[in-house]
Amino acid sequence: MVVSKFTNCCHQLECSQGLRKHICISACKFAGLQNALHIRLLETFLFLQVFKTSQTLHNQRKMTSPQAASFPLLLKDAKLLLNAPYPSVETGYAQTSDGMYHIAASTYMPNCTGEMIKWWFDWIHTTDQYKLWHPLDHVYSSWEGPRDNSSTYIGGHHLVHEYIGGHLAKLKISFLEPALYFGDDWEKDLEKEGYELAVCGRTSNWNDETGEAMRTGHLIHLIKKEKIGVRMRSRFWLGDIEGVTDPEVRKCAVPDFLPEGLCRHATEEMAILASILPGLYEKYARKEQGRL
Repeated sequence: MVVSKFTNCCHQLECSQGLRKHICISACKFAGLQNALHIRLLETFLFLQVFKTSQTLHNQRKMTSPQAASFPLLLKDAKLLLNAPYPSVETGYAQTSDGMYHIAASTYMPNCTGEMIKWWFDWIHTTDQYKLWHPLDHVYSSWEGPRDNSSTYIGGHHLVHEYIGGHLAKLKISFLEPALYFGDDWEKDLEKEGYELAVCGRTSNWNDETGEAMRTGHLIHLIKKEKIGVRMRSRFWLGDIEGVTDPEVRKCAVPDFLPEGLCRHATEEMAILASILPGLYEKYARKEQGRL
């Protein structure tokens, strides 16, 4: 089947040494593809082709430089993301030596800025706002804790229902100070390496009936300045359960579908965000600034 028309932006995935693949993922009109299921099937096919290429590249070339950050990366070595060259895999997943799963997703976001993304995490909390981010996978959103659009999402908790790998997940995302992952001088280190923002948090499986939450992972979104936009380097570590250190137990605690499902979901939602964020920022952030 020939794709005749793309009406939205193209998400660009880059691997090391200039290898580039382009995937168009959006709620757009394709010739002969008029419903969400057909569109999703094509998105899945395109994603798997790029993922397969990325994995082949990684297997053929272990490291491009002795200084490059390895993949998969241990959580304790997260700071290497700042001051080392990109690893050979910027989008993919694998198990680390300590039993966690490391998931990586890289998204180029043209015409976006670190300030826009900071505003986004300050702004988003309602279900309607959350569904803008991924209309198919995002189901419910609420917030617990401080928020007043001045970076006080740190210390707050985003309570969400979303589909990952076809399974409904109920999550509590607790936003934390970047210093916990990058050290006390993180602001200077980010600026030195060309990064504009770091969004960090602890992820938990959340029981929305009792309010109980079991911490199971970590997330880091690094936003790096590019020529006409920014790059979102998203990283997740799954299997970090309190009191559990055995690698096999950690591995068994992560459902088989989750690493690939999260890799796909993160790639999709950040590509969607790239396409809507400049317009949302202009519409809502400028209005808020005008009231100050």
